[in-house]
Formats: sequence, C-alpha cells, structure tokens
Amino acid sequence: MVRETTEAHGLGRIIENLRRYINLWKFSYSTRVAVVISDLSQEKLGIAPDIYNALCNAIDVVFMNAAMMNFNTNYEDHRIANVDSTKEFVKFAMTGVQKYIFQTSSLSVFLFPPEPKTVEPQHRMCYESDFFDDPCAVEGGYGQSKWASEKIVMEAIDHLPGGAIFRPARISGCSVTGSGPKNDLFASTLIGMRKFGYYPDMDFPFDLTPVDFCAKAMVEIAVRICNESNRFPKAYHLFNSKTFPFRDIFKGMDLKPLPLNDWREKLKTASAEYKELIPLTPFFMSQFWDRAAYWPIFDTSNTDKMISKETKDLMLHSTELLEVYKTLFWNIVSLS
Repeated sequence: MVRETTEAHGLGRIIENLRRYINLWKFSYSTRVAVVISDLSQEKLGIAPDIYNALCNAIDVVFMNAAMMNFNTNYEDHRIANVDSTKEFVKFAMTGVQKYIFQTSSLSVFLFPPEPKTVEPQHRMCYESDFFDDPCAVEGGYGQSKWASEKIVMEAIDHLPGGAIFRPARISGCSVTGSGPKNDLFASTLIGMRKFGYYPDMDFPFDLTPVDFCAKAMVEIAVRICNESNRFPKAYHLFNSKTFPFRDIFKGMDLKPLPLNDWREKLKTASAEYKELIPLTPFFMSQFWDRAAYWPIFDTSNTDKMISKETKDLMLHSTELLEVYKTLFWNIVSLS
C-alpha cells in the first residue's frame, strides 16, 4: 500500500527506499510486489472500490506497519493515521475472506508505568500479557494512539482466524552494516548531541533493537501463527534486554554532562545551527524525560519461544550495536 497518484510512482518509491538502505532492492522483487494506491486517512483506506472488493476476497493476511510518529504532538494529531485507520483495517480483514491480522505497535504503550511508592527509582518489568487499563497513564500522543489501536486489534483477533501484535522497542539500523534511518530520534539525538557538546546526565536503561532482528522475528512468528493449529499469545515484545545506561551513549565523545534541567536551559538558548536537536525541543522538555528514572524493562518470553536461534543471534549487545551506528553516523557528519 502506497500513498501515490499511480502504481508506477508507487513502485518507484518502494524501489527508492530499498536502494537507500545499502541497495536492498533486487530486480526479481518486481514480480512479487503489487502496488495498491491508498490513503490511510480515508474510508476503506482510500482504495478504489473495485480493487478494494477484489482484495477483500484475495488477501489472506494483513500486516499493519504504517503509523504516524511525532513525539512533539498530542493524541488528536495521531488519531486518524493510527486509530481510525486501524478500524478500517479491521473492517477489511473481516470482509470477504476472513484474514489474519498482524499489527506493528510499540513499547511506547508502556511509557510509563505508574511510579512506585518508594523514593528510589525502579524499573518495572512489563510482560507481554500486560496492558494498561488507563490510557492516561501513557505519556504522549503517539503512545496513546498506539494504546487505542492495540485495543481494537486485540478484540478483532478473537473474531478472525488469528493474528498478533508486535511491540518493537527502539528500532535501530542493521546489525551488520548499521544501515538505517539517518534522521530518526536515535540518529538525531546522537548526531545532535555531538555537535551541541553537552548531554543530559541520566542513567535509565537504553536499548537498541536492530531492524534485521525485528523483521526476521515478525516473519517467523507470523508464519507459525498462520500455519500451525496451536493457540498462540497475542502480543510479542521485540526488545534488546542487553541494555546500558543512557549516559554511556556519549562515552569517548568528549562531551560535557549536565543535569537534565541545566541541559534543557542550554538547549533553549541553542542557535539554529543545531538542526538535529532544535526540532526535538518540545519532546526534550516533556514529562517523558522527567519520568525516565522509572523507565521499564520488558519481558520477551513469548518472542523467545517462537523465533529461531539464527534470529536470536542477530540481537547483539546494545553497546556493540552502538559502535556500528557511530561509525556510520560520523561518516555522514564528516561528508555533510
């Protein structure tokens, strides 16, 4: 599904994106990809009526991967793209052939757990079977929209052949090449802090979950659910339990640590040249960071039981992955 004017333009965007990541595109893929012009903000997903009706009877499995993600904006800004579209996907899955449905959600639905009554910061374990009853406990519009979307999918799975919800953590680049987005939250933070010369001195557990692990795990789990008669859990965490303290990101970078509020004051007066950090200012000023002392960790028991050893081996320690990404990012900075 691509939001474009023609199928040819849609295929062009797919090819362009795949080539951007160390030339992942192969000519043989052209016979395996059928572009559907669509718009998630529209009824019936913006698909032409005749094509929509045909697909309802031809498709066996639906993967919901698209989402709007803006940590600076509220729930209402995310509602159409992330919640209303989920309703339309469920309608599609229930029309004609009954379909399996797989949703890519986010561990943001757990940020943050209620703060413990003790004074000392604690990192609560969030299990795959957990689900917050109160969306107001979730920080930020993106996480709240994913909470609402999950609620819809959870109920839909009970009325469909099956499906699952995947909750990725902080998805990073390929574990081997480092290839990945150069302007997402992680890349912008790392590159931006290096230019800025300061970082907030915080020690919450920081994880990096490589994209190749996520892709392989999702496919393996989906294939098993669709092909085996067993009753499987609905939710799977894609999380790297081999974390390190946030402040360790900046080891060896010759940057000055500052208490969070002092760092925020410094950011307020930063010039426009720090283009990676400035757009993220509302996010850095949000309660998200004030509550980071209570950052949870996540159980992966369901995922571990479903995936192969080959896929598990892609999950390097977050510190090893960090060095791979730093090499890539510094090359980008030196060339820009």
